[in-house]
Amino acid sequence: MNTDYLLESLHVEIDRVVNNINTDHFYINIYNYYRNHGFINIITKSITNILSYIFSTIIMLHLIFFIKWDLLLYSAKYRDIMYYIQYEKPFNNIFFLIYLIFNLINILYELTIFVYKIRNVIPTKHYYNNVLGLSDDCLDMLSWDDITSKIVSLNYGIISDEEKIIYSDHINARIMRKTNYIMQIHRHIIPITSDTVELIIDKLVVSNILDGEQLTNNIILTDRKILKIIYTYGIIYTLLFPIIVCNYVLNFVIKNIQEWYHNKKIFGPRCWTKSLLMTFRHYNELPHMFSTRIYNSYPLIIKYQNTYHNYSVNTLNKFFTFIFGLCASICLIISLVNENALLELEFHDKTILWYLTLFSTLFTVFRSMIFNDKYCENIIQIREKIHTDLENVLGIKLHEKIAELFKCKLQIFMNEIYHLFKIPLYLFVIIPKNINKIVEFVIDNTIHIDTLGDIINNIV
Repeated sequence: MNTDYLLESLHVEIDRVVNNINTDHFYINIYNYYRNHGFINIITKSITNILSYIFSTIIMLHLIFFIKWDLLLYSAKYRDIMYYIQYEKPFNNIFFLIYLIFNLINILYELTIFVYKIRNVIPTKHYYNNVLGLSDDCLDMLSWDDITSKIVSLNYGIISDEEKIIYSDHINARIMRKTNYIMQIHRHIIPITSDTVELIIDKLVVSNILDGEQLTNNIILTDRKILKIIYTYGIIYTLLFPIIVCNYVLNFVIKNIQEWYHNKKIFGPRCWTKSLLMTFRHYNELPHMFSTRIYNSYPLIIKYQNTYHNYSVNTLNKFFTFIFGLCASICLIISLVNENALLELEFHDKTILWYLTLFSTLFTVFRSMIFNDKYCENIIQIREKIHTDLENVLGIKLHEKIAELFKCKLQIFMNEIYHLFKIPLYLFVIIPKNINKIVEFVIDNTIHIDTLGDIINNIV
């Protein structure tokens, strides 16, 4: 019975495509299936994400509510770790209950999304396997253009290459409809400087302006509806702010600690800021294409940055690296001579182990900031290439702009934290102040295409 239902759903989707009355939802599912490399990987990623969130929640609960930090930090004796974990009637703590309920709601939400995703991905798998004749193993060997060409050929039969390109562009436009609106709002009304701000613009503004393929009916009145939603969300966000920040910090550390370890850079690898990514993005540019283009820009940008350095600061970094490395070596030698010295020998009430940890950390920090002053790349060619590609976007003072917009992950993380504090300002002041401008801008710059629906103009 279930199989019959799935096949029936499949035939309905095919009929919708053939009759050109399909929705954006259909093509978004097709694209997400391709981008996430098929059924097994989608399910695996979803399950591991849920398990990671549950694990993170358990860790954070222990760090905040169950570990007795006063005993752990100031205990004179070394004990089993369980001695410092005490479960003393946690349900009597109102903050514990709030944090627990918040995360349980999030877990239930993720489980709901997971069930919804399965309902979408199973018919999509049947479409790929039975209609397009593509197994999941073939997806990595095909480009997205290959997929859209197959879909267009299936729907319209034998057509010219020019028509095939047009129909393929229409598919991409359906997938990128909301993102194109967000891009134009960023460029002309409200700059999007963090992932959180983008999420708010997406879920609270654009999603209420668009009703599927069309602008919302009575869009002139939509601003009032959006304001009510924004104010409600703002109140909830303000009340849950400490929990949101804690979860964000923990998730960031978990996701990036391995990358920091492998790169040996205390501030993490560099990447473009959110604001620049929104500016760089092309109209109708799909996420995987955009990610590839941005990734390919990193080596050249890093080379370009390496041509500009403060050599005096680099000399000081080498000096401090030498000093702290020497101190750490002395501590290590002492521990090799006397194995008990790390814990028993003290200097100014601190053990040798404490000093070894301190000096090793400082050594790592300063060493990570040393650059190779014997750099021998063709600087002129690098600069010419960078200027050719980016000068029109960033302006004449290119180096200053790149230094401002190409930051290490730790700086971007601090920017996200900063914007988490600014979210109430966006929700109660910035967006309400500009909501009329957004609605008017959308009305003035939206065009209607019979086979596509409402889309925003590509405004440079």
